[in-house]
Amino acid sequence: MLILVIVLVVLQNPGFSAANFSFNSFDPNSCDQDGYFICMGSVVSKNGSLIITEGNNDQKMDLKNSSVNLIGRVLYKIPIVAWPASFSTTFTIRIVVDPDSALSGDGMAFVIAQDNQCSPPESFGSFLGILAPSTPREALRQLAVELDTYKNEYYSDPDGNHIAIDTVSIQNPVVVKSLGKTGIDLKSGRDITVQITYDGWEKILKILVAYSGEPHVEFIKQRIIMKRTVPRQVYIGFTGATGGARESHHVLNWNFTSTELPDKSLKTGEKEYLAEICTIGRLKHKNLLPLEGWCHDRGQLLLVYKYMPNGSLDKSKGMMEENSLVDYVWEAYVKGEILNCVDRDLAGNFNTNQVRRTLMVGLACLHPGSKFRPTMRKVVQVFMNPDEPLMTVPPSRPFIVNMSFSSSAANSTVGGDSGLSMQSFTEEITSTRNP
Repeated sequence: MLILVIVLVVLQNPGFSAANFSFNSFDPNSCDQDGYFICMGSVVSKNGSLIITEGNNDQKMDLKNSSVNLIGRVLYKIPIVAWPASFSTTFTIRIVVDPDSALSGDGMAFVIAQDNQCSPPESFGSFLGILAPSTPREALRQLAVELDTYKNEYYSDPDGNHIAIDTVSIQNPVVVKSLGKTGIDLKSGRDITVQITYDGWEKILKILVAYSGEPHVEFIKQRIIMKRTVPRQVYIGFTGATGGARESHHVLNWNFTSTELPDKSLKTGEKEYLAEICTIGRLKHKNLLPLEGWCHDRGQLLLVYKYMPNGSLDKSKGMMEENSLVDYVWEAYVKGEILNCVDRDLAGNFNTNQVRRTLMVGLACLHPGSKFRPTMRKVVQVFMNPDEPLMTVPPSRPFIVNMSFSSSAANSTVGGDSGLSMQSFTEEITSTRNP
C-alpha cells in the first residue's frame, strides 16, 4: 500500500487551523446549557428553528400576541479566529410581519461579536440588537450584516428592505444597499438564503442573497480590514429586534467554515518557489525521498512524499524499488526499447504486441496529471480489442505543475532551468523531465 506524507509549509504562522460547523435545523435543546448556542433575550429554539424574536404560534406566526421592543441574540458557543482568516457562512432566514399591520420592524443581523455578552438593553427597534444609542464608538469591536425591514428617519436608510454592513454605527453604516432591484423582499415570509464570504488575503467581504432554491445574487462587495474591525477571537451568531411593530425572525439552518491564514501572503518569491519545486522534482538519489506531489493554494505550500516508517529509509526498500521500476520502464520507453522491460525468464515466449500495449497503458495511467489519464472505459477497450487505438503517451516522463496563483503573477516565466512558461496558473501545466 502506498502511503503518502503531506508536509505543510506555512510562512510566518505554523499554527494553521480551520473551524467549521453545519446545522440543517436546530433541535429544542440548542439553547440548553449543553447545547451549541448561547441564547439571550427573546431567543428560543423551537420547531427546528432558532427564533430570534418569537410569535406565540410558530407555525401560523400569530404575531398579535407577541410583544414589541423585543431584543434577541444567539451566539455559537465556541469562539473562532477572525484574523488572519477567511470564512464562508450560509444561512436561511424567514421574517414574518403582522399581516394586519401596515408597519413592520425592525429586522435582524448576522454578527461577528467581540464577546459573548447579551445585546444592550436599549438596542431594540432600529438598533437590531447590535448596539445601543449610548454605546461609545471606541468600545465597539464588531461587525454586523443587517437585514433591515424598516425605513428609519436617518438619511442612510434607503427603504424598509435593505442590507447594510455596520461596525460602530447604525446610522452611518460602512455600506448600505436596497434590495428593491433584486426582486427579493425580506418581509415576504419566504425562506431567504444569505451567503457571506470573507477573503482574508484580499480583505474582501461579499454578501449574496436569494430566495431559497434560486441562484444567489452577488449583492454587496466591500473591502473590510478585519484586523482593524474586530478582535482576533470573536463570537458569531445572530441578533434581532422589534420596535413598535411586531415581527418574527427565524434562522432555519446555518453552515459556517473558516480557515486561519498565515500572517503574510506568498506573492513574493512565487516564481522562485516554483523553480525550486521543479528542481526538487528532478533530484534522484537512493538516500533521497522522491517528491510525489505538491500544491500551492492561498498561501499554503504542500509537499507530498512517501511515508517512511520510523523515519528509516532502510525500511522503504520495497517502495524505492517500485519507484525504480517505473523509472526503468520510462527510460526504456524513451529509448524505444520498452520490450526490454519484460522478464528475461520468459525467454521471448510472449505476445510482443500485447506486452507493448499493456506497458503503454500502464504509463498512460501513471500520468501525474489526473485529467491526462485515460478513462477506465478506454483502458478496457484497449485490452479487449487489439484494434483499439492506444491512448497518447508523452515522448518523455511528464512532470505536472498545478498552480493557482493570483492574477498578478500570471503570464510570467519561471526562472532557473525548469523551462516552464506559466501562461495560466489556473490550469494544469505539464512539462517533461529527463530520466
